[in-house]
Amino acid sequence: MKEICNFSEHDSVWSLLLAFGHYEILYEEIPAKIAEQAHRLIAEHKIALEHTAEAADRHVKANLVESVAKAAREMAQEVIASSKQITIADSRNKFILGLTVSIGVAAMAMCLLAWSAFAIGSRSSAAQVAWAVSPEGVAARHMAELNDVRSLIQCSAGQKRVEGNKTFCVPYDDREKKITGWRIQ
Repeated sequence: MKEICNFSEHDSVWSLLLAFGHYEILYEEIPAKIAEQAHRLIAEHKIALEHTAEAADRHVKANLVESVAKAAREMAQEVIASSKQITIADSRNKFILGLTVSIGVAAMAMCLLAWSAFAIGSRSSAAQVAWAVSPEGVAARHMAELNDVRSLIQCSAGQKRVEGNKTFCVPYDDREKKITGWRIQ
């Protein structure tokens, strides 16, 4: 190149070419570091989102069980009240009327119970579907497809460290020669 461009040994162009060579080497490392940080952040977000989804699921199930039990108690009380009215009635017409009322109240209570359970269930599944199609949900799914998430959560490649109410998995990165980790609880 020196002969083609007619450069001398002490030409200032050599300094510029040396600087450009240094920047080329330096900038080759940046995309890999960005990708590594992105993978780490996606893993942290996935774990946090899984914990949030599990807590929401437990909350919805607890509310559903409580609502069903309350509706069953109310329905039983209404059936008992209707039965008492039937036994007090002194004519067949009152008996038929009481029976009809009991069945109607029970049917309305069953419809109300079914509607409440459906409404609670549809809200919880709608939230889960909304999260699954959100950017975080898509990223979490992608992270799970690329990695064994259970082994990350179980911390099979490192040691667990507890700080306050937080537990960390602490593996050693041979490439960087330092301890790194991610939150698991």
